[in-house]
Amino acid sequence: MRIVTTVAGAICASLLIVIPGTHANAELLARDLDGDNSTVEAYYDTVLDITWLADARLAASETFGVEGINEQGRMYWDTAVAWIEALNAAGGTGYLGIDTWRLPNDTPLDPVAFPDYNLNFSGDGSTDGGYAGPEGWSSASELGHMYYVTLGNLQICDVIPETGRCRITRNQEEVIPEELGLVNTGPFENLEAGYYWASQLDPRTEDDEGEPVRRARGFNLSRGFRLAMGTETEQRSWPVAPGDVGTAMTE
Repeated sequence: MRIVTTVAGAICASLLIVIPGTHANAELLARDLDGDNSTVEAYYDTVLDITWLADARLAASETFGVEGINEQGRMYWDTAVAWIEALNAAGGTGYLGIDTWRLPNDTPLDPVAFPDYNLNFSGDGSTDGGYAGPEGWSSASELGHMYYVTLGNLQICDVIPETGRCRITRNQEEVIPEELGLVNTGPFENLEAGYYWASQLDPRTEDDEGEPVRRARGFNLSRGFRLAMGTETEQRSWPVAPGDVGTAMTE
């Protein structure tokens, strides 16, 4: 059985969040950033050694004066970069006293053999594009690691081992089965099924027709899919900070 852990339940039950059904013992530690020990503003990821903001849709309520963010908190990639800079400059000390916020990283899985990413599609996490299994892509895709390992979610389709392709082709009108996709959202607020920006630009500068293109790396949390999107599309931004920041919660 796969269980969704709610924010309220997480605070009441334990300050150490272990998501049921995950492959690894991925742990999220509640962190206080605003000085009020009764509320949780972030979670420290003990595996990736980064701290995730508790509200995955902060941009919908806090633009920090950055223009180009829509009501749902979505924005172009360059706007996301500017928004992160605004978080780090807020109040002179950074949002909630942290001035090291960034977008999650998406880096080459094998930087020696493929310094510009292995852009071949795969269904088992062996390249920098496509789906993965319970192992995710380790730290190469922090969003992918959150989706597959920490939260224990599954890709939306079965993969043919010989080709790495999906057995099931789905369109936007089709309903994703209940056990697939973003089922577990953990203790986070407003974590949505959809594409989230990463920090890195994609190295491809031309599309399949040879036309100029500019894409940024990221991850689709609705399907468990790692890919790049055009920088001038409106996508989500979820800040993280390196290391363990904030104050440990006390009972």
